[in-house]
Amino acid sequence: MNLPIYIEIAISLAFVFMLVSLICSSIRETIAALLNARGKLLSEAIQQLLTGNKKDAVKTVRPIENTKDASSQITADSLFSHPLIAPSLKDKRFPWVGKRLPSEIAPATFATALIDLSKRTRAGESMDPAQLLESIRKSADGCQSSVLDRALAALAEQSNGDFAAFKKSVENWYESTMDRVGGWYRRWTQFALLLLGLTVAVGLNIDTLYLANALYDNEPLRNVVVERAAAAEETVITEDELKPIKESLDALRVNIAWPAPQLEACKAEAEVAVEKDCRGTWVTMILGWIITALAAALGAPIWFQIMKSALSLRGARSKAPGGASAN
Repeated sequence: MNLPIYIEIAISLAFVFMLVSLICSSIRETIAALLNARGKLLSEAIQQLLTGNKKDAVKTVRPIENTKDASSQITADSLFSHPLIAPSLKDKRFPWVGKRLPSEIAPATFATALIDLSKRTRAGESMDPAQLLESIRKSADGCQSSVLDRALAALAEQSNGDFAAFKKSVENWYESTMDRVGGWYRRWTQFALLLLGLTVAVGLNIDTLYLANALYDNEPLRNVVVERAAAAEETVITEDELKPIKESLDALRVNIAWPAPQLEACKAEAEVAVEKDCRGTWVTMILGWIITALAAALGAPIWFQIMKSALSLRGARSKAPGGASAN
């Protein structure tokens, strides 16, 4: 078994997967920014945190209204309207869009705004910290107490009358929720990368199985891709790297775009051999696209690390006695 060839194929495929993942990540970030996906997810999480129901998350931002009702009136809507948070509703990247939900809120800002809103809904500005804590503890006693009432009352009870400890507990409560939001967003990101990866794979005909065979059969192609991968290890890679790599593949008669070379070759064979059926070629192409999409969903950092490890292994073998010719 010629191990150096397989190492070079691994380097080349990892490099291509990294580029595809970078392109997909760039597209995903643009879509997420335009749709304000992070802000909407944060709004839903805060609404669920405050009311136990994320269906009524922020749609529009309205001004805060002072009311004598308990903290059950505090929603994500009123929180985002608080003067500490409202300035962040403007996204400088899209100034023409108007107000947009912030993608993140610092725990200390959240706690300060929430406590201030709780104070406003209870007795206005005259309540001191000790009175506020006592009012919060009593608010959970009534049968009409809300999810927020009970949560704040538990945190107030835990603080033993220490207002600073209570504020810190609110921050920790918020941070634990944001950890879950991070998990939701990562799952959404992976699903989006999978769909985008499949779109890019089909659109550019990046068939992993065909590309692996081409790399195995074509040493000049392997050398070009490995050289680019080695150069990429020392530089910052962006999606712009796809253009030179595609140009290199095209120059070596390995077209990763349409018309699909593997399909064209099958059609040419079918003209000679009538019994030749290209349905098997389509099956392998679809499988190759799916492999590319799954690889892209893993993310560029993983493939960058795999590429670096394979390059290090190749370098170690080339320095060993016998060099790269060792089997």
